[in-house]
Amino acid sequence: MLFWLSLLAWALSSPVGSSPDDDFHLSSIWCGLGDRQGLCEPSGDPTSRLVPAQIADKPCFAFEPRTPASCVRHVDAGLSEAVWMNADGSYPRLFYAAMATVASDDVGVSVVAMRALNALLGVVLLVAAFWLLPTSLRPALVLSVTATLVPFGLFLMPSTNPSSWAYLSGALVLLCLYGSMKSEGRRRAALGAMAWLAAVLGAGARADSAVFTVFALFLAWLLAGRSVRRPIGPLLTSAVILLCVVALFLSAGQAGSASSGLANDDPALTTAQHVANLIFIPVIMWGGILGWGRLGTLGWLDTPLPGVVPMFTIAAVMVVLGHGLRGAGRRRMMAFVLVVIALWVIPFVLLAQTHAILGSHVQSRYMLPLFVMAVAIATVGVPASRWTGWMSWFVAGAVAIAGSFALHANLRRYTAGVGPFSLDPGGDSRWWWDSTPSPLAVWLIGTVAFALALVVLVVQLRRVAGTSTGTTVEGPGKAPVARSVV
Repeated sequence: MLFWLSLLAWALSSPVGSSPDDDFHLSSIWCGLGDRQGLCEPSGDPTSRLVPAQIADKPCFAFEPRTPASCVRHVDAGLSEAVWMNADGSYPRLFYAAMATVASDDVGVSVVAMRALNALLGVVLLVAAFWLLPTSLRPALVLSVTATLVPFGLFLMPSTNPSSWAYLSGALVLLCLYGSMKSEGRRRAALGAMAWLAAVLGAGARADSAVFTVFALFLAWLLAGRSVRRPIGPLLTSAVILLCVVALFLSAGQAGSASSGLANDDPALTTAQHVANLIFIPVIMWGGILGWGRLGTLGWLDTPLPGVVPMFTIAAVMVVLGHGLRGAGRRRMMAFVLVVIALWVIPFVLLAQTHAILGSHVQSRYMLPLFVMAVAIATVGVPASRWTGWMSWFVAGAVAIAGSFALHANLRRYTAGVGPFSLDPGGDSRWWWDSTPSPLAVWLIGTVAFALALVVLVVQLRRVAGTSTGTTVEGPGKAPVARSVV
């Protein structure tokens, strides 16, 4: 409940259209269930539709950080033609169809409801996975999600962007499938079902999530090795997941980006530009995932975050990775290195195919599912007792502080525009929702709820340490050992 409350604060922190490419995604959502009177009507052109004018085009504040969201009041009512949307199936349709069930002629209420439902979906799935996973794997879920929440996890989970489901998929598929391999009976079946659900959600939202899911299947089997008892169940689960995500991948025109890159008419890159892209991916792309630089900005890359955000998020991730990988076995280190290589190679290839330099077109959030998998592998099976000291409190405190500053920056950007600092994010406000708590109240509630949620997670880690032996592999005939053996 605390985590959901903090996500609701993020859901209210920005106006309709504030997620990246929201004109495309919202128009696609309103037409996610086909033509409906007053919501999605034929335009006479098969590649476009008539949708509410408020979502038909990019919002007036997009790419204008000093422009608050008050400009949306001047948007005409009625329907307008949306020429950029998912009419041709370039994206998988599942996400849009699911969100379309909440669409109505009241755009603002519908968008907030979608954000709240997406936040609830994320909380329910993460909590369910926590209690289903073997106790030795629960710290990996807690730490991988906690370390990667700020800023994009908190921003995307309660949003109308398909990346919200892609992030959940990255957080759950690998650990749930691996957990099913280390379990028996009903727990194995439940974890297999959870892995399948997370895979379908991800692949039903973004085509690249299908690719990441296939990679996660490989990584789970690499981690497990030959220790899987009665492997027929996990094998069948993996096969079903593979068939489903491949079908969803092939159904989306977005799949073409894997071979041709993103749409861009710029000339091919020079050798020097390719080299620069390759060298600086760890700094600019990975740093952007944690809120650093231009790729770490929220919204339409127009909401810069204060330096304290990446300072604390990077510190938290470094602590988790450093302590998690200490004493890692051969299989776990191999899996971690493979994910790091993927985090380096995939954006490099996309940039080369798109003819784009680092910092444009290919955004950090695309790599977030891989990033959370990297942190999960670094911590999977590590004895819970390793996280019961100062480290867990440091990570929780760092993430809580970073989350508070990020939420404040996001609120302030839309209420008054980027400008002079004000402790009250609603100071000199020119935009806010009707009939909701004030921006200051939303910030305080979101900050306190998030901090308390992290405290609860730390307490749970300590309880896990008290009830588990700290083994990594719960294989047949293995005696419990307080070290990582993956």
